[in-house]
Amino acid sequence: MLGPGDAIPAARVWTDAREGPVPLVRAISGDRDALLCFYPFDWSPTCTSELRLLHDRHDALDAAGIRAFGVSLDGPWSQRAFAEALGLGETVTLISDRLAEASRGFGVLSEWNGLPRAERSAFLVRGDTVVASWSLGSELPDVAAILDSASSS
Repeated sequence: MLGPGDAIPAARVWTDAREGPVPLVRAISGDRDALLCFYPFDWSPTCTSELRLLHDRHDALDAAGIRAFGVSLDGPWSQRAFAEALGLGETVTLISDRLAEASRGFGVLSEWNGLPRAERSAFLVRGDTVVASWSLGSELPDVAAILDSASSS
């Protein structure tokens, strides 16, 4: 698993179901830090709770200069429907890692019952470098710890 100071991988991902893949660094670029929250599956209860948490804490993340992204191996059409069902709007952008390049590159690719999946984890990224990382297991992201890491780096 990548840690502070590591460069993010050269991975292709989807941010729009109607478009082809784009480089991850382009998908998360902007004037804010990126919080990449990898999660196993769209529509599962814990993953739904995780994305709702990020949505609910949007104001605090935004005030700290952080933009939240949810990353899974689900296809871009599933993610589009999932985001619409949750009412995420602009608060959390879902990224499809359908080719598993980002999950593999961050060191969080695993299997569950024979299905490839991303392990629940979070990475705070500034530019193309990891600032902080957390292996979450079945836990939800600790937004207070994320905000603390962003302000101390």
